[in-house]
Amino acid sequence: MAEEHPLPASAVHLMLVTIVAEAILERRITRAIIELGASGYTVTPAHGQGSRGSRSGDLQGGNVRIETLTSFDVATRILEHVEHEY
Repeated sequence: MAEEHPLPASAVHLMLVTIVAEAILERRITRAIIELGASGYTVTPAHGQGSRGSRSGDLQGGNVRIETLTSFDVATRILEHVEHEY
């Protein structure tokens, strides 16, 4: 039987927020992420294919994947911002 290892009282719970957007929006989104309380982010090129076909970006420059690892409160602010602005 596997032994359970409870998290120590000092454990921090973080959320990974991933946003895929047109590359032209990278600067606006990353600026907002910092302004909303995140301490950093990672940006990588993004492309893929799904049930609706191939997706590489409608505008010149393709897509980017923007990720940040942050607290629940900051993650919520970021997601609400993206929902309202884009």
